[in-house]
Amino acid sequence: MADHLPTVGPTVGVEEEYFLVDAAQRTVAAAASRVLPRLKPVVGDLATGEASQYQVEGKTPPCTTLGELEQALRRVRAAITSAAAA
Repeated sequence: MADHLPTVGPTVGVEEEYFLVDAAQRTVAAAASRVLPRLKPVVGDLATGEASQYQVEGKTPPCTTLGELEQALRRVRAAITSAAAA
């Protein structure tokens, strides 16, 4: 009898790019190198650098339900917001 792999249905993931903004100046800030180290312990590889120091990218793992996707998005967004505010 052949080995059977578990059946996995369709998955969905989301990637979002965030511009880092200096709250006082209300301008973009080249702060990715300061924000990313704060993110690594919280979300691991779900947050990475982007093409410029003005951005970070957040992403979800592959999710099988919309509820799972929503939770993952909320977690990554909250981590990025907190790390950028710090």
